[in-house]
Amino acid sequence: MTKITAQDLASYAALVVAMVALYVGWDQSRITRNQQHADVFPVIQLKTQYLLKTNEEGVTARHLTFEAFNAGVGPAFAESGRLEINNVKISHVGELSKLYPTGLQELGSYQGQFTNFILAPGKSEMIWEVAFPSDEKMEPLLNQFMHQFWAMEMQVCYCSLYEKCWVSEYNPSTPKPRPVEHCN
Repeated sequence: MTKITAQDLASYAALVVAMVALYVGWDQSRITRNQQHADVFPVIQLKTQYLLKTNEEGVTARHLTFEAFNAGVGPAFAESGRLEINNVKISHVGELSKLYPTGLQELGSYQGQFTNFILAPGKSEMIWEVAFPSDEKMEPLLNQFMHQFWAMEMQVCYCSLYEKCWVSEYNPSTPKPRPVEHCN
């Protein structure tokens, strides 16, 4: 039988201490990496508004807007987006007119970026805006269009500085973005 010497015990203790130090170092690096990712975590929220505005000339119109807002703490790199209404893909604000009931006219529209833009924390990007006449003749047509519009499916895929990606959908009941491997 071999005898364990004090030197052997010191060696075993040094090995245990080294293993504990290795684990603590690994765990600290994992925590630091998670903290770095949290420090640049973007959260894009998709918002629409349908409101009445009066311009400088006194003309009142209904405005339908769609914007992306970064509620996170880091920049969001918006890479792809999708908008579908009644299985019709809309890639430009002008394509909304495909869904207008006969007789509905727009006063004007604005098209911003839906993909390939960077959104700083606390900032928003107007994706598009459409203005409709606000009068008794247009109101039933607007209501008909808006009924279709609110059944839309809208989403944007974006990534952080560390190339972690998420998809945000227009869905007020589940505003939490879901993680994805990458944007298409």
